[in-house]
Amino acid sequence: MSRCFYVTFDEEVDFSGWDISKIKKIVQDAFQNGTVVDAVSIENGYGARFSCRGESIRGVEVCQMAADEIEVRLPVLSNYADYYLGSMLVAFFYKIEGAAVCDEDDNAFDVVHYFSYDNISKMIGEDAKTFLAFLSSSEKFPIEIPAIKRSMFFGAEAKAELTRLAGYPDVLAERLLQMTKDRQYWLPDYPLPHKVLICPKGVKNPERKDMKKVLYVREGGDYILQDYDYLLLRGKSGKEGPVVITKEDLREILPRSWRFYDEYVAIAPKLPITEWRYFVREAAEFHHAELLG
Repeated sequence: MSRCFYVTFDEEVDFSGWDISKIKKIVQDAFQNGTVVDAVSIENGYGARFSCRGESIRGVEVCQMAADEIEVRLPVLSNYADYYLGSMLVAFFYKIEGAAVCDEDDNAFDVVHYFSYDNISKMIGEDAKTFLAFLSSSEKFPIEIPAIKRSMFFGAEAKAELTRLAGYPDVLAERLLQMTKDRQYWLPDYPLPHKVLICPKGVKNPERKDMKKVLYVREGGDYILQDYDYLLLRGKSGKEGPVVITKEDLREILPRSWRFYDEYVAIAPKLPITEWRYFVREAAEFHHAELLG
C-alpha cells in the first residue's frame, strides 16, 4: 500500500555511492522554514529513507529501480509533511538529468501542480479509504504499520471507529492523520523494552508461529509497552521476579500511574520502588510458569 512516483533519466546514472547527506541538505534548504530532514540508507546503498524530524509519519523511500530510473515511494498513511518531502525529492532528482516524471500508472505530470495542497489532500483522502478497506477486510489483528518513531498497531477498536466515519471521507482522513500523529508524537518519548522470542515449555519442533513475544520490563525504567504476548518483570536486585504476565493480566493490576493508550499500547512511567514491589507481588498471582523452561 504505497503511492509511487518515478523519475527517468536520459542516460544511466550510478547512485550506488550517492551522498545522502548532500541530498538531505539540498532538500532541507528547499523547505525554507527551518524543517530538519533526516535520512538513513536502505537496500545496500541503492536507496534511502527520508523524513521530516518531528513531523513525518511514514517517511519517504527513494530507491534506484534501474540504471536510468529512481522510484520515490510514499507508504499509505503518509501525512502532509511526507507528501511535501516526497515532492521535493521528486523535483531534486528530476533537476539532475531527469527526462520525465510519472506516477505508478505511467502518467506524466508537472511536479509543482501535482503536489499542490488540494491534490495532496485528495491523495491523503484516497489513502484513508484504501487503509480502511484493508483494515475492514483483515481477519487477524493487530495490523502493524511501521513508522518513523515506532510501529503503529490497529485492531478491532480502530476498525470500529473508522468504519463509523466511512461516509464522511474528509472526517475519516482527518481522524487517521490525528491517530497516526498521536501514536508518533503525542505518546511520551519512552523507549521500548528489550524484546525476545521464547518458545513455551513443552512445545516440540517449534515453528516461528509457536514463539511468543516477551518484553523484559525492569524496575526503574520508563517504557512504552506494545507488540507483545507476555511481560517479564524483574527487579534490579533480582529479588522481585521473574514474573510473567499477559496483557489481560496487566489490565487487572495496572499501576495507578500507568495507562493504556489504546487496545495495544500502554504508557508505563517509572514506578517508585515500593509501588514496583507491590506491582510485582500482585503480578505473581497471575504468573505464567508454563512459558519458562
